[in-house]
Amino acid sequence: ALLKGKSDEQLMRLPTMKNDLQYAVLQMLNVMYLSCLIQRPTLAAVVSLKLINITLKHGNSVLSCIAFSAYAMFLVAAGDTEGAIRYGELSLKLLESCGSIEYLPRVYAGVYGVIYSWRFPSRDALDNLLQGYYVGLQTGDKEFACLCANGFCFTALDSGTRILEVLEKYETFQTSMVTNHQRKLLNMISPFVQAIRTYADSNGDPLAYQSYVTNHTITEIKSSNDVEILFACMMICYVFSDYERAASFLHSFNHVSLVVPSFN
Repeated sequence: ALLKGKSDEQLMRLPTMKNDLQYAVLQMLNVMYLSCLIQRPTLAAVVSLKLINITLKHGNSVLSCIAFSAYAMFLVAAGDTEGAIRYGELSLKLLESCGSIEYLPRVYAGVYGVIYSWRFPSRDALDNLLQGYYVGLQTGDKEFACLCANGFCFTALDSGTRILEVLEKYETFQTSMVTNHQRKLLNMISPFVQAIRTYADSNGDPLAYQSYVTNHTITEIKSSNDVEILFACMMICYVFSDYERAASFLHSFNHVSLVVPSFN
């Protein structure tokens, strides 16, 4: 309700936040957001709404770009892609206006990793995701650097990048994730990379497939409720004509529409 009737220009001109306590709350929510996104997506939605609510009530700060990026991601999950694109673009404007490059990976991971492809060609997001990765490593935001790396791999394959090129990039990202202790993000992308390797293998080794997609792995992946990973595993099963398992992954999607459109 607080956003109703407000133009982008009005939101850009909100008063500067002067309440130190509310700014500290924003900082805490910002730190919490990724963990919630990975472990408890419904809680991430609550965090995103709280970020935007505090911003609208108490004014803009350097964290406003993150608030609107997180809110835009919430709108994608809610099925409002037009609203997501609008507030995603607003988050980019706020990022530019505040000049805080350390928040670039957090904004880019959401905007270019999740939102951008709903309107624009996926391939055009790749350079920005790479920039988010490198800036995150430079500024110490290793979590979102690796999230940008994951987004790059997903988007690169979806947009028609040569499979071997995607694998080459992944090898670099994998080393970085291990070095920077980002095992959780590495585990998120591992099934997707296995799918890429399956596509790259002209012989289609069924033994490699059977050793990877075990019942234990399927249970873990389904419980993660990550649509990109579920989609990747579904495609592995489909490639090897395991249609029953492919269907079981498909039925695990809460919202099939959340799979980002590709080849657009």
